[in-house]
Amino acid sequence: MLKKLILIFILIIFSSLCLKFAFSAQKYTAEQTLAADCAEGLDKLEAKIDGLNNELKNSNKEILRKLDLILSNQEKIFQELAIIKVRASKR
Repeated sequence: MLKKLILIFILIIFSSLCLKFAFSAQKYTAEQTLAADCAEGLDKLEAKIDGLNNELKNSNKEILRKLDLILSNQEKIFQELAIIKVRASKR
């Protein structure tokens, strides 16, 4: 009877150690998975930020090009107005 109790006690200790090891392994893999998910999320976020940055640069270039076009048209209009002013003053 004593041998059976000792055997049961040893089995209980062994099973508790196995469970503790299994739970700690699950916790460790869960932490690694969380870290990997965070790193993947950061990579996606960096890619989105880079994409937005490129779109912003392209938009700024287009706006600057349009402003240059407007300013050149404005210069042409001022030149034509000066010609009209000279013609009007001669009459």
